[in-house]
Amino acid sequence: MHLNERKQLPALPRALSEGRMRELDEFIRMRMGSTLTLGELAATLPVSRFHFCRIFKRATSMTPHAYVNEQRMQEGRRLLVETGQTISAISRRVGYRTQAHFAARFRRRWGVTPSECRALSRMGSHSFL
Repeated sequence: MHLNERKQLPALPRALSEGRMRELDEFIRMRMGSTLTLGELAATLPVSRFHFCRIFKRATSMTPHAYVNEQRMQEGRRLLVETGQTISAISRRVGYRTQAHFAARFRRRWGVTPSECRALSRMGSHSFL
């Protein structure tokens, strides 16, 4: 290869397609109960962590960390309303090591505790849901 010739590198994705976003959502759902690293998320495309953060934020208006936390809160709320699992079991299932940490995050996100959420859903209150 001459100095004037450059090897063409594959183009990096500039955005997340709907299909890639669905794949990423499925990856997050399947691994929600474990620690998800930025490197693991980026490897699903595959791109560098830096590039992943840029295109992810452009697509969702959220950082990957905030997005994963929001998915965990959504799933936690769904499980509280639709299942009889204990709050402790739900907190572990959605990736929190302790029930207290889950409850604190849940209250900050939804304005009620997990127990209050469950009670409201049983009373038929849809204002929260």
